[in-house]
Amino acid sequence: MKRKERLQQILNKEIICYRKIETGLTNDNYYVETADGECVVRCPKPENQVFFDYKHEAKVIQLLEPYKLDVPVYFYNENTGLKVTQYIHDVHTFELPYIEDAADLIKRLHHATIQSGKRYNIKEQYEQYHEHITKFIHDLSPYEHYIDDVVSVSSNWCLCHNDLVEGNFLFGSEGNYLIDYEYACDNDPCFDVMSFLTENNIMDTPNRNRFYKSYYGFIPEGKLLKKLDIFENGLNVLWCAWAQMMYSKYEESIYKEIADIKYSYLK
Repeated sequence: MKRKERLQQILNKEIICYRKIETGLTNDNYYVETADGECVVRCPKPENQVFFDYKHEAKVIQLLEPYKLDVPVYFYNENTGLKVTQYIHDVHTFELPYIEDAADLIKRLHHATIQSGKRYNIKEQYEQYHEHITKFIHDLSPYEHYIDDVVSVSSNWCLCHNDLVEGNFLFGSEGNYLIDYEYACDNDPCFDVMSFLTENNIMDTPNRNRFYKSYYGFIPEGKLLKKLDIFENGLNVLWCAWAQMMYSKYEESIYKEIADIKYSYLK
């Protein structure tokens, strides 16, 4: 079925125009205009659905609705992850000038102290990614203990996003948003803190301190800094495995580049 026909079938409306939004590695996202207005349609790639619990994402979206963190959701299919949301004009995804705004969004999510009832298990997630790698780029076995280290220090469970890549932030004059909760479940907030910094390649001390001051109100040291280091190492192992799995499936250079970057940070 052609793309336009598929989108018209989803919306059950005649489409005036549409275009693909070039963000997202696990979904195909489209801007769509109909006679009733504009929206964004998220179409999960079928081969990736095994990795997500869309019924849980539906629950998370409902839990977060009073906090106005996400863009308004018009439709959600909890069996397929198909989602239709409001189109927000004149927004930007994450860049360094928005680091304080990003910290505020993450802090608002964590300070809501929501419990979704499902805990993130980094060890199970890593093993799931690893078993799907058929084209190995880097041997992670010397670093797998970093995953166990994360498990041993995890505490203070609350709802976390768990996928704070640049495209999941929207910043605009009418408001800022944190979107796409496919990975969201209860976790240690340090996971999100270090996921944000590592996924957006914020490695320099001045910009990390900007984020820390906005999120914590101070620059971490002592036990907290050590805990953050543990999460950083574990996340580099996790996302290196994810990137190798994705490269095994698609053989696209972007995934090899991600795997190389994450591996280079392991120490």
